[in-house]
Amino acid sequence: MIVADTNLLAYLHLPGTKSEVADDVLVKDPDWVSTPLWASEFRNILFAFVRTQGMPPDLARAHWQDAQTQMAGHVLIPDPEHILAKADSTSLSAYDAEYVALAEALGVRLVTSDKEILRHARGVACSPEAFVHG
Repeated sequence: MIVADTNLLAYLHLPGTKSEVADDVLVKDPDWVSTPLWASEFRNILFAFVRTQGMPPDLARAHWQDAQTQMAGHVLIPDPEHILAKADSTSLSAYDAEYVALAEALGVRLVTSDKEILRHARGVACSPEAFVHG
């Protein structure tokens, strides 16, 4: 099991340069969990694809459905106190700390490309590339 942040989910479900490594992460460990935050952030990414890259809204809805199907039953709520303590001790945003707190609580890796998370949560976070090749 891994904690997947929204960027990893976007890499998996949307076309881009990191799609292949996201596929490799899924092959190595298909049991992904995330926080409720993933959904709002993912919809925001989809909206950006529609607005700035000309993605047809029907295609955005299809990507949303695929991601939602993948994450159904795999969303967990981390302890709010742990989130706030992690944000305070690391200078991460509460949003980023939410993913870190969940991974710590579960004793699993957080797979992310977020540079701030990778810098401030070295013990729990790793890049998709490091996860696949490590």
